[in-house]
Amino acid sequence: MSEKYEKISRAIVEGEDEVAALMVKEALAEGLPPLDILNQGVVAGITKTGELWKANKYFLPDVILSADAFKAAMIPLEP
Repeated sequence: MSEKYEKISRAIVEGEDEVAALMVKEALAEGLPPLDILNQGVVAGITKTGELWKANKYFLPDVILSADAFKAAMIPLEP
C-alpha cells in the first residue's frame, strides 16, 4: 500500500476528519486514481475501525469519530 493511502487510512482510524479530507485532496492532486484512494485508503480505514470495534479495542465514541472522518474523506471523492 502506498504511503499516501496509509496516511488516509490512519487518519480515518484516528478520527482525524480534517486530515483525512486534506490527504484525499492531496492524493487527487497528485493524480492517484480515485478508486484506489477509495479502496486502499478510505475503505481500508473504516474497515480497520470495524476490526478494532469487534476486538473491543474501540468504543462507540471512537467509531463515531472514525465515521465522521470517513464522511469527510468522501466529500472530495464524490465528483
